[in-house]
Amino acid sequence: MLAISRILAGIGGLLLLATAYLHSTGTSMVRNALTVAELSEFLTRALPAIWMVFSWHLVVMSVPLLAAAFVRAHWLLPVTVFCGVVAFGDFLWVFSVAQWFPGTYLLVSVVLLLVISVFFQLRANREHAT
Repeated sequence: MLAISRILAGIGGLLLLATAYLHSTGTSMVRNALTVAELSEFLTRALPAIWMVFSWHLVVMSVPLLAAAFVRAHWLLPVTVFCGVVAFGDFLWVFSVAQWFPGTYLLVSVVLLLVISVFFQLRANREHAT
């Protein structure tokens, strides 16, 4: 059970990296849209960086998840729960802004994988305790 949980958490971490890549590809579209918008120079320079913050957020979230899945198994439960809650919040926020598109499908997939991973971890812990 614990091996399945680690694999699911690892796949979730990889999907977070894929989501970060997908999101980062939109930076050029943001820059192009800002060239025609009549905004202050500050906003024109700041918005692409702010856009990339979400991509980096996903990368940063994937690091402890992948480490817990492949290197530090004793971190797995708390890291999986934390990343699952944060990914769920990310999904809710992105869905409220953009509805369904590949990015929201990826985020909801990460959440589901992490929920299943936690279920298997709790089941393995219960079996180990008896």
